[in-house]
Amino acid sequence: MIAYARLLTTGLLVLFLGATTLWAQESILAIVPHPNPANQTQQMRQILTNARALFNQQREEAGDDKSALSDAYGRLGMVYQSLQFEDSAAAAYSNAKTLKPDDPRWHHFLAFLYQEKGDPDRAISEYLRVLQLAPDYLAARTRLGLLFYTLDRKVEAEEEFVVVLAQRPNDAAVITGLGRIAMDEGRYQEAIERFERAFELDYQANQLHYLLGLAYRQIGDMAQARLHMDEAGDRIARIEDPWLITMQTHSQGADFYLGQGLMAAQGRMMKDAFNMFQLAALVDPNDPRAYVSMARASLAMGNLEAAEDFLGRALAIAPDDPNALFNVGLMTDQGGDTDTAIEYYQRAIEAQAGFADPMIYLGNALMRKGKYAEAASFYAQASQLHKQDAAVLHLEALAHLASGQCARAMAALDEALAINPAGGQTLQTRARTYATCPAATDEQKRIALDDAGDLYTQLPNLEHAETLAMAKAALSQYQEASDYQAQAMFEAIKAGGANKFPGLTENMERYRDQQPPVEAWPVTHPIFYPPPPKLTAPSEVDSPSPQSP
Repeated sequence: MIAYARLLTTGLLVLFLGATTLWAQESILAIVPHPNPANQTQQMRQILTNARALFNQQREEAGDDKSALSDAYGRLGMVYQSLQFEDSAAAAYSNAKTLKPDDPRWHHFLAFLYQEKGDPDRAISEYLRVLQLAPDYLAARTRLGLLFYTLDRKVEAEEEFVVVLAQRPNDAAVITGLGRIAMDEGRYQEAIERFERAFELDYQANQLHYLLGLAYRQIGDMAQARLHMDEAGDRIARIEDPWLITMQTHSQGADFYLGQGLMAAQGRMMKDAFNMFQLAALVDPNDPRAYVSMARASLAMGNLEAAEDFLGRALAIAPDDPNALFNVGLMTDQGGDTDTAIEYYQRAIEAQAGFADPMIYLGNALMRKGKYAEAASFYAQASQLHKQDAAVLHLEALAHLASGQCARAMAALDEALAINPAGGQTLQTRARTYATCPAATDEQKRIALDDAGDLYTQLPNLEHAETLAMAKAALSQYQEASDYQAQAMFEAIKAGGANKFPGLTENMERYRDQQPPVEAWPVTHPIFYPPPPKLTAPSEVDSPSPQSP
């Protein structure tokens, strides 16, 4: 049993996390000293608290499964190492590799940890073990070579560098290492060439300026030496180490990566957004928001299969998560299964009071099913939640119109135009509603005529000509109404025939018979059938893999 008595200091809560009854006595696990969240910043407290909660859950779920428990300890170690609680991380990794000795990740993290703590012998031992288990993991070989170099074991260092370079000829860190060896052995021109090449590959590695300055000084080129020394910094050449990058992501909470992903998505950088959401899931695998976000990013990149997979994971974690339910509704709605979509929208609304978005899409789905009054009810709820949203009020008005409640439609339209007086579609809907609703006053009919005239002047198309005809007929100006209706019908003929536009012919007959219009649009008109959501982007956009992060 590994002893960590020296770690029992103020600010550490020590818990024995072993399960000695499950395995032989020689496999008794180490005590993991847990940093006390109370002594940390608010952000770090949240990360540590979440990490402990996740570990406790995974430990319970693992039961007798050594591999699963190893992963739980390893994930805990990554959090602690990323936050520089090195002793706590070492204990967690020790348990992880005890439970699963053939997992190279825990050996690699321990090797790096020992190297950082100044314990080269243990670091070398762990790196060698990594290379036994994963000989093609070049980051371990690179780090081992650099460690050999710092210990003046240059022959061994060069051997490791040469192996890496054969497989990755553009590795700036390895090329730098070979350049250092060349300079130490007096091969200054070779060193310069290698340093210059490394800088081309990693221009941010400004420590290379210092090395170039030394090499140029050795060949007597003082001008170049001074030039590089003036630019020298302490940033070394980057080592491509995916495992270590994964570990380091745990220094931020899931909220950080979700926020970064959202900003990328708002900038339509969906692949970058997906990567950030994936990091959030990596940091907190129990956060359903991460999987919902990955699903939306996958949809935006055209990968329906991945989106379904991620939403399934979100619901497996949290069956009543409102965002997951809502997004399943969107996907099934997009796929044409309106009835199932309605069920998921309703579940999302039940799961979170005041969740307006599924109310809107539920209203749209109900409109397509012909359930107009029910749709109007959900639009009205959403409009109360989405204050100052003229578009939702317009949808509510359309639902009222379709259900025969034109007075309610007028009220919703007036409210919408008070928010956005320049809304062209809303102005047209109000003009038609004022022109056809029995509850409309003469003043409202005159407003309809003014609005319809303005719309027609701005764009004299079929829809606006028909609207102006309605407004004229509502004020008993039947000859002018017939003229504008004729123009609308002419435009319809050019577009494929008047029969494609419900109500055109019927209204022309009414105006010729000196009768006003009776409906803003026939209930069969497409305006009363909002289309299903369209969530995907062009298929040529790269899509993420549905693999687990």
